[in-house]
Order: sequence, then C-alpha cells, then structure tokens
Amino acid sequence: MQDGCNLMRMDAESHILWKASPPIKGMQDCFTEVQWDGQNLTAGTWSGYRVSIDPENGEVTVLGFTK
Repeated sequence: MQDGCNLMRMDAESHILWKASPPIKGMQDCFTEVQWDGQNLTAGTWSGYRVSIDPENGEVTVLGFTK
C-alpha cells in the first residue's frame, strides 16, 4: 500500500471498518509490527515511531520515537 495504511480492522464479513495512518505524512511509511495485549493495540512504524491505536476507530497516538 503506497499510503502506508497497511493496518486495518475488518468485520466478520471482510468489510474494512478503519485504516490506521502512520504519523509521518508525505513520505512512504508503514506499520512494521503490531501488538495486542487484550486491551491495548500498539504498533511500530518503519520510520521509528511507537504508536497506540484506538481499536474502535483506528486513531493513532504517538507514544515515542525509537530510532
């Protein structure tokens, strides 16, 4: 995906409910790993950000820069 929105939530009928956008705009970035602990959804991006993602709407909150 050229827009970097390679993390999405789908329903049981394979309809896309949301696509999360990486925090960096205007450059190619994507999510490289995802972790779900039963309550919190976190992910890392190619550009080095660690983010929290709201599982209800896909809203991204930057937690930190890891590089």
